[in-house]
Amino acid sequence: MIHFISRLKIYLLCCVFAVGLYGCSISEDNSIEDPTKADDPPSKVNELFVSADASFGGNGTDTAPFSSLDEARDALRELKRKDLLGPGPTTIWISEGVYFRRTTLLLESRDSGTADSPIIYRGFPNEQVRLNGGLIFKVSDAYPVVDQDLRDRFDANVRDSVLEIDLNIFGDFDFEKLTNYFSGTGTDIKAPGAEVFYNGTPMRLASWPNDGWATIKSLPTGRLSGLFEYEEPQPSTWSNISDIKLYGFWRYDWFANYESIKSINTELKHIQTNYIPPENPYGFLEGQRWKAINVLEELDQPGEFYLEKHSGRLFFFPMDDNQNSDISISILDTPLLKLDDTEFITFRDVVFENTRGLGIEINKGNNNLVAGCILKNIGTVGIAIGGMFADILWQINFNTVFSGSTGTNNGVQSCDIYNTGYGGVLLGGGDRLSLTPGGNFAINNQIFNYSRLNETDRPAILLYGVGNHVAHNRIHDGPDLALTFWGNEHVIEYNEIYDVVKKVDDAGAIKTGGDFSQRGTKIRFNYIHDLVGDDSGGRIGVYLDDFQSDTLIFGNVFERVNRAINIGGGHENVVENNIFYDSPMSYFLDARGSTWNAAWFDGRNPILLDRLSAVDYTGPTYAAKYPSLINLYDDDPAVPKGNKLLRNIFSFSGDPVFLDNTDTNTEILDNFFDDYPGYISDNPISFKLDSGAYPLQNGFIQIPMNKIGLRIDDYRLTTE
Repeated sequence: MIHFISRLKIYLLCCVFAVGLYGCSISEDNSIEDPTKADDPPSKVNELFVSADASFGGNGTDTAPFSSLDEARDALRELKRKDLLGPGPTTIWISEGVYFRRTTLLLESRDSGTADSPIIYRGFPNEQVRLNGGLIFKVSDAYPVVDQDLRDRFDANVRDSVLEIDLNIFGDFDFEKLTNYFSGTGTDIKAPGAEVFYNGTPMRLASWPNDGWATIKSLPTGRLSGLFEYEEPQPSTWSNISDIKLYGFWRYDWFANYESIKSINTELKHIQTNYIPPENPYGFLEGQRWKAINVLEELDQPGEFYLEKHSGRLFFFPMDDNQNSDISISILDTPLLKLDDTEFITFRDVVFENTRGLGIEINKGNNNLVAGCILKNIGTVGIAIGGMFADILWQINFNTVFSGSTGTNNGVQSCDIYNTGYGGVLLGGGDRLSLTPGGNFAINNQIFNYSRLNETDRPAILLYGVGNHVAHNRIHDGPDLALTFWGNEHVIEYNEIYDVVKKVDDAGAIKTGGDFSQRGTKIRFNYIHDLVGDDSGGRIGVYLDDFQSDTLIFGNVFERVNRAINIGGGHENVVENNIFYDSPMSYFLDARGSTWNAAWFDGRNPILLDRLSAVDYTGPTYAAKYPSLINLYDDDPAVPKGNKLLRNIFSFSGDPVFLDNTDTNTEILDNFFDDYPGYISDNPISFKLDSGAYPLQNGFIQIPMNKIGLRIDDYRLTTE
């Protein structure tokens, strides 16, 4: 807690804080006076206080704080209406405690600050302020399962270990919604069902197999019928099959989705799914991996749970024997916090946690900041800057001019974001038609263990629009992409990315593609490392897929990456001044538009030209910014041209690969193929070259490794 003297000082500075709240003022002899008769004007206010331990009806001073952020917000509105906010910043100090949310904390334009007088919601230093969207109870509040019919459905070895608790004792809940775990499949991002967290660690729905995957044995009626044969005996024991979902990489190792069960034929070992092509457009393939989720009979390991939707009873297998351990259940399905068309509002030093929905949404508005916060155990995405759209992935892929719903200079800085269901940060802004930059940013954040509930196409940072900035982030421990971007003129720099693309094939730490109009993005001074696997092509550092063009990849270090850079048929991409170290395949360029992906140019698939037309690529805006687009389709666009490979260092790495004779249209100049090009003491850990190293004498620029990754600032006190 803040020292008493400090709080007393704060209190004395604002002991008379609002005639609108008190209806009175205090004289020098402490007598109460009618403010209408006072000679002096009412005191101005610059600080309010909130405490989770306070009773409703406080006046917002340190000695009588508000009990909720809603009260503080409403008081601020009244103070603004009566012109009682003092000059300079106004801070709402939030004391340590858990602030349970059953609805979104909504701030609107009337709650805004100004450049000279911003509004700051801030947790007290060294205190943990938690906005919590769920329930919390102790393991000791639960009890062994006594219903014999239920006990018989559990494995005999674990029946005495499974506990249950009736969630109805905590309130009236819609258990149909709380058990709808799989609504965010396909391209949608929707709130999943309630999750359970054990001392803050995510538990998992009762699943089979516990480790690894099952595989499809055969497809008796073809790949598009939704019927497959399984091998193991377990499915024969399952009941309530309508509640079970099957999760699998059904045809390709870069796309996974959920399928529901229509029937199980235990004699033939056939499972008939309710196959819906929009959710799974590719069908099935023998040998592909899958698992069953939300199966009561498979609750057989510590850390698993099952919520019965008809009764509201939660069954769980504790992760240890500590009866005092916390069990948290996420309930809220809307954002914990939403800033809707606000300006100059900062939230800092607050924990956002334990919710089915979004952590924070910033929709429209300008100059809003989330800083020094923790966002954890979130059902969907940590922060959405540019609004939250259930079909945002569809929008980005099929609405070329989509840039979100945001203003400028909104950002997330120095936050830790982890244990999310569908990603870390959605970052949009700007205007694709006018190429006006958004100036929104994600800087100095650590994002890890993201996309737990849907493991493909849910990156730690999804960047879109025009002119936004991603820098100094540390991203790690993710199943698929670390960062994917769409749009124009973004800057992606000084990030450290490692141990991602862990479960997906043909994917990149940084990836984009499929639109000739997306141009001008700079990927520079990033450290991408430890993306290794069983094959040489599945885990890629920077993946410019399907004709992505005019992208600068400058000054990055790729260490222990299966395939460091992959360019799939694009034009005018510049790869310059990078270091490839211990990477089996360093650089790869193909001409897929002339070979296996010719449909994009021969009239069968007009998507590239359609997307160019959508931005009026021959009009004055795009033609002036990207003049090479004007005649692109007059000069064999299927053949990649104008790519450059300049002044890169290749150490203990494979040589560049130019498939389909693409080297004939690539400028290749002054690259250094040397395992020991002059690293200081031949130690590549810092990748710093001795001042006399010959690459430096021939145009190579030293890469500032000491500037890459997290850094200490006003909101982040440690980089550990």
